[in-house]
Amino acid sequence: MRSGSTLSDYEKGQIDARKLQGYSNKKIAKDIGRSHTIVNSYINDPIGYGTRKSPGRPELLTRRDKRMIIRNASNAVTTCRKIKATLNLGVSEETVRRVITKSKFMKYRKMKKVPHLTNQHRLNRVEFARKNTRIDWRKVRLKLNKQLNKHRNPESGIIFPESGIRNNFLGIRNPE
Repeated sequence: MRSGSTLSDYEKGQIDARKLQGYSNKKIAKDIGRSHTIVNSYINDPIGYGTRKSPGRPELLTRRDKRMIIRNASNAVTTCRKIKATLNLGVSEETVRRVITKSKFMKYRKMKKVPHLTNQHRLNRVEFARKNTRIDWRKVRLKLNKQLNKHRNPESGIIFPESGIRNNFLGIRNPE
């Protein structure tokens, strides 16, 4: 048996029988394959053995609940309140937050700021779409065939072939 588990009724009977035969506690422990500490604790108090309650407050969430919280938090940008409501948990939002912060898989990262989409941006998008509706985009290729230098955009991690392309990275049309 693995260490840490309590003695079974069979093992308790074995210990009692061997003790009556005059075996030492270490010899009994070796024979039944358990530690001499557990044998000593049983022999010292056979009636009270295994009756002590486990200390501490019982956990409110099961391991499955914790996994579900972490899965929901990692899949989408959401709040602890929404996670609690989605999973129908009977715990506070702070408990959900505590599970997320204790997780070794989750790490807080501040979201990147993005400018709001203004009316001018919308108009520019519509104008771009109108101008480029007749383009066969299968014939458009990116300028990635050139030799890459080590210039890298720190936000996106894209390596640009030439520093001049950074501002015009949409691509060019093939002359076909």
